[in-house]
Amino acid sequence: MDELRVQISTQRDLQDCSMLCFCETWLGERTPDEAITLDGYTAFREDRSAVDSGKTRGGGTAVLPTYIKRLKAQPVTTKTVNTWTDSAQASLQGCLEATDWNIFKEATDDIHEYTEAVSDYISWCTSTCAPPRTVRVFPNQKPWFNGNIKQKIRKRQEAFKSGDQSEYKKARYELQKSIRAAKRAYSQKLERFYLSNNTRSMWQGIQAVTNYKKIVPAADPLDVTLPDSLNTFYTRFDRMNTDIPSKASCNPTDTVFQVTPTQVLEALRQVNPHKAVGPDGVPPRVMKTCAKQLTEEEVEKATSVCADATDQLKKLSCLMAEFDEARTSPTTKLWLMYMDMVMIFRWFIHAERAGLSEEHLAEVEKMLPNLVAAGHYKYVSCLPHYLEAMRSLSKLAPNTYRELKDGKFNVRQTEGRSNGVWKDMALEKT
Repeated sequence: MDELRVQISTQRDLQDCSMLCFCETWLGERTPDEAITLDGYTAFREDRSAVDSGKTRGGGTAVLPTYIKRLKAQPVTTKTVNTWTDSAQASLQGCLEATDWNIFKEATDDIHEYTEAVSDYISWCTSTCAPPRTVRVFPNQKPWFNGNIKQKIRKRQEAFKSGDQSEYKKARYELQKSIRAAKRAYSQKLERFYLSNNTRSMWQGIQAVTNYKKIVPAADPLDVTLPDSLNTFYTRFDRMNTDIPSKASCNPTDTVFQVTPTQVLEALRQVNPHKAVGPDGVPPRVMKTCAKQLTEEEVEKATSVCADATDQLKKLSCLMAEFDEARTSPTTKLWLMYMDMVMIFRWFIHAERAGLSEEHLAEVEKMLPNLVAAGHYKYVSCLPHYLEAMRSLSKLAPNTYRELKDGKFNVRQTEGRSNGVWKDMALEKT
């Protein structure tokens, strides 16, 4: 049996066998089934009987079948893609450039209807200039498989059906040549991921080589106590707290975000065309290809959206300042704590982007209770000293204080009002 186990583990022919049959086993009552059973096999035996045959030695048969799982075939999926050619891109650019965008502005005063109408029009122009087509995606398709190989496979099948042996050999040779070229091109593509000085490309290459796919665990839909458990967990710091938190202040003097055409044009040119389509239905390739044609229109949309978002945030701040009588249930406390944190982060980001040093220090001070609750004790131990040192600059270093108050405590790569970034972000980018 040891020799049989070695042969099964080393020989592919025996590994692929679904049944092993033996004759002249010479087994008897003294040999149990466990002695002849292999891992993954089931033993069925028929020993020679001295009563029936009159012999006490020899004979006997044994059958050891195994279960081999059949490959699970997955259905072929289909997806719709746009046919992007140079003529299609030029046609789309001409269509958007000849559009009179004032028609959409005069049609409605609602920002949501205006945005939806413009997005639908861009999608219609895209489907007209770059007509969509349906392609089939096979589940076992290799990453190096391309359209040239498909054509060679069709030619080989046609040559096989025709019966011409020389034509079939030629088609088979062309197919093998195309496969080698496709594998070589795919290998060079993976190597380019590591040659470029780009961290994102390097990780893409590692994911392609290892076939890594992130698994997102899903919550149990049958657990009806999960929402209450989360509410109880996130409000655990507020159970024994009898202090009434301060209300969020409504600041009506906040400035509206300003968006310039240069910023929009630069942002559209940096769009990744391979990303998925967003909620507006406009493909990223359209934004990148037609960045110049969409700049003015996107500025109008972005300015309107920013103004509308700022007004909504002001209204929300006022509502939160008035909403203090309903702090009774854990769910209400949870949402109010969450909205307080969101508003602190929102004003903190606004202060950093706009270069407002006083607002920056005020929002950092508001973060301290949340940092204590989250367990970030290193930040908690350092931030009070940071706040005290920064607020004493007006006396210790008045020139530095004036420079910081003028908005020079962040990094700006281009001229603008709300385009500053944190110092550590600028250092990591460079």
